[in-house]
Parts: sequence; structure tokens; C-alpha cells
Amino acid sequence: MKKLLGLVPIAFVWLASTLGCSGNAPLDGRPPDRVAAAVDLGRLPPGTLVDFVIGLSPRRPTELHKYVAMRRSGDAMLAPDDFADLYAAKRQDYARVMSWMEQHGIIVTRANAGRTTVSGLGSAGAVESLFGVELHQYSDAGGTFFAASGPITVANELVGVVNGVVGLSGSGNWQSHLAWPDLSAGAVITPDAMHTLYNTMTYANPGMGETVAILGAGLAPDPTADVGTFMSHYKPYGVASAASYSQTFLGGPNRDDVTSAQNEQIENILDAEMVLSMAPLANVVHVLTATNAPGLFTDGISYIVNQLPKAHTVSVSYGGCERGASQEMPVLDTLMEQAQAEGQQWFFASGDSGTDGCRDGSGNKHITAGWPTSSPFVVGVGGTMVGNGGVEIVWNQNTTGVGAGGGAPSEVFPKPAYQMGKTPADNARDTPDVAALAGGGGANIGYQGRIVGPVYGTSVAAPIFAGAWALVDQGKGGGGITDALTKLYAVAGTNAFNDVITGDNGGPDDASAGYLAGPGYDLATGLGTPNVVNLISNLP
Repeated sequence: MKKLLGLVPIAFVWLASTLGCSGNAPLDGRPPDRVAAAVDLGRLPPGTLVDFVIGLSPRRPTELHKYVAMRRSGDAMLAPDDFADLYAAKRQDYARVMSWMEQHGIIVTRANAGRTTVSGLGSAGAVESLFGVELHQYSDAGGTFFAASGPITVANELVGVVNGVVGLSGSGNWQSHLAWPDLSAGAVITPDAMHTLYNTMTYANPGMGETVAILGAGLAPDPTADVGTFMSHYKPYGVASAASYSQTFLGGPNRDDVTSAQNEQIENILDAEMVLSMAPLANVVHVLTATNAPGLFTDGISYIVNQLPKAHTVSVSYGGCERGASQEMPVLDTLMEQAQAEGQQWFFASGDSGTDGCRDGSGNKHITAGWPTSSPFVVGVGGTMVGNGGVEIVWNQNTTGVGAGGGAPSEVFPKPAYQMGKTPADNARDTPDVAALAGGGGANIGYQGRIVGPVYGTSVAAPIFAGAWALVDQGKGGGGITDALTKLYAVAGTNAFNDVITGDNGGPDDASAGYLAGPGYDLATGLGTPNVVNLISNLP
């Protein structure tokens, strides 16, 4: 393992006197998408602290794509510093980016061994100086936000090196895909029911040797009163302890408002307990950022990819809309492909509003995929519920105001090779990829020393599938599985999945206008829900 940061200060001595001398150039030549339809409320106060993440372009993208596609189970995996030497930005270019930031009074809060991102924190005034643009406050149908008022610029010497910036585009905070629970009623989806439904009941030592990371924000679960209560009550596979669960905090104490932080706490509790329901002997590391704002949340993604490479499975129940996220897409896609090269697969909840997961600045509905579910490098997880006869159908409880599983074609990404001939001929990246339980009776959680519920949402489904994937990785030898999406689509239509063929995922304002489930892939539940034993047997 090479010591990346030990070389950086030496490089700074020379770079500080030369970088930026020839001015700046636009990064992509256009202002953030969301700004165009918003009301400008004026300049952001110059002392406001801003978290952001700068992404760097991969150095050999074609070779990287080939590596990810050709690696097989059992092959040696890349460590983050090995990834950097083979595919990431050159060491001197990475140093130039950090030097440029520090010259403008920005604190480099995280440099990573993979050389794919640099995280920063600075006053609004310093950030404006760095990127040569004013930061303004805006308002639209989605709420109040801040963003760059024009195209972001970077030092001329860094054109082609920097591929995007997260935190300045007004894309909005990452929202929990959780339908707010009734914490007084009962529920029917227990861990034992999940094990039966997803064919894991005979699994020995479930999750042993695996590490699963969870990314969240806001208030943390109490390991004893919340997670410990759940484990001691349900005893999944006979495991009654939460000893394998730990927490890591990024960005200091919680910065979100009380209501948001409490909502996020329920989400965080749910995520941890659903992963442990499926893989109770896995080492579960919960990474919690101080806020769900895009800059710091992306820093959390970078932390997991670079600091937790042994986490072969990652679950995220937060997301947003493709619209307004164009500046952050290259940054996150590079991180997600780095994760795949390390044998780390990310699972994202697809959303709880059916096809109504994205609206423009005026509040008009657009049928489109959620973000980052639509990234071609992540697995999007839709929602099901148990219907008559114990058979799963599409999660859609809009008549009761609860929600429906997200799914739709992307407006941004073309159809990836692994979906060719397997999904509709729409020339688009289709979502979701797979599904798991999200509604029906809901899921109970351990909360403040008692069992409460039900809780609904694809934020139930994503950690369930992630826990199941930990079992799959364990069953395939525990070495990590790269290019999971290609492998999942390779077994489309087989008994590796429980095919969901009934229901639709219409949005809450139009319950009749969703995508219908049917045999094979559909835009409501993807390939279906997992059959763990058969996935282990069939997966290439």
C-alpha cells in the first residue's frame, strides 16, 4: 500500500507558485439546470460554509471498463491506491487540484487514495473565488436552495483533469426514501418471512466474513436501544446480538434541522436492522454524515469507496432527481466504477413516488428515473409487497397515501450493454434493476427499546437486497463481485429471481398511470426479487 499523502506537500511548494496563472475556463459551459426556472433571492452570505466535492477524470477509462467487465470471482481485487496507479488521475494532477483549492482559502477535508475526488470546505466567498462564479439563493416549487449563478470555472491547467463538482448545482439534499411510519401499529414482514420468501432459510453462518457499509445522515441509531432491541426480539437466524454493528461519523455533529434529522434517524435505524435481518453475522459499518446536503453526502460515498474497500456491499436509501444533477453525475459515476473495480457493489433505493419521482422547477410532473438509481454502475432496488396467496406484487398503496416503488427510463443515460435485449427498446438506462419488500404489511423496527411499525418504502427494499447480496458474495467465496449488473442481467428470466408479474407503480397524483409488471424485466420491479440460493448457483 503506497502512502499517497506523504508526497503531496513536496509537490505543493512548486505548484503553489505556478497554478492558475493563466486564468480559469468553464467546466461545462452552462449554469446549473435548476437555476433556469427558479426565482433568484440574491447572493449567498459570503461567510456561509459550503461543503463540496471535486471529481477527477479517470486516466484510462476504456481500460478501466475492460477490467471491470473481465474480472471473475476469485481474481485479486484492486486496492484504492492500486486503482489510482492504474486508472485514476496522475499524482501531480491530483496535487495540483489540492494546491489550487488551498490557494483560495479552501480546507481540503478529504483526499483519497484512489485519486478520484477531493472534498473541500470553505466560506461562500472563498468558493466563489475558487470557481469564478457567484453563489446565489433561489426558490422554486421544490423549495429554497443555493447554487452557482453561472457556469463553474476551473484553472486552465485543470481543464480535462476535473470532471465535475458536487454541492454547487442546487440539485437538492439527498432525501430518504421512507414513507413516514405509524409507530404504534403492528406489521407482518418479519425477518423469518424474508428468509422464506427469498430462499435463505438454510443458510449457514449468514454474513460471516462479509462487511456491509450503510450510508446515512442525521441522527444515529442507538446500538442498544434501537438495533439491539430489534436483534434480541427477532433473533434472525438465531442471532440475538448487534455486536457486529458499528458507526462512523463524518463532518462533525448533526447539522440538519430537528425534523429532518429525526426522520433520518428512523431511516438509519431501518437500514441497519434490515441488513442485519438478512446477514446478521456480517460486519455492518454505518457511515453517517452531518448533513444530507450533496457535498458532504458525496464525501461519505468517497469515504466508503476509499476507506472501506473490504465492504463488498453498500446500501443507500437516499436519493433525488436526475434533473439538476448533471454536474455531479460524472463525479459519482467515477466513484461507482472505482467501487466495482474493488469488488464493491452499491444498492440504491429507487424512490417511493412511482413514476412521479421528478418534477421541474414549476412543479410539473416528469416521468423519469431517480438519481443516482439511474447510474449505470449502481443497482437500483424497487419495491414489492405480499399479495393474496403470499405472492409478491408491485408495491403501490397510493389509495392509502403511502407510496409506490420508483421506476422509469432515464432522461440522461443511454441503455448500457447489460440491458440490451433484456429491457424495453427505449434507448435509455431503465430502472429499477431488481426489487424487494417495501410495503404491504410494512416492516417493524426496534426503536427506543420497543418494537414499532409499520415502516414502508424502497428504503426497506434496498437494505434487504444488500443483505441478500452479502450472502451471495459469501456464497461465491467472499472475494467481491465486480460488474454485478452484467452478472445479474446474465441470469435474467431464471430461477435466480422471483418474477413479479402483477401490479403497477403509478405515482401518487395519478395511481392509474404507472408501469405494469409482467413476465421478465419490467419498469416496476426490474428483474424481480432475489432467490439467494439460486443466485449463488447461477451467477457467473
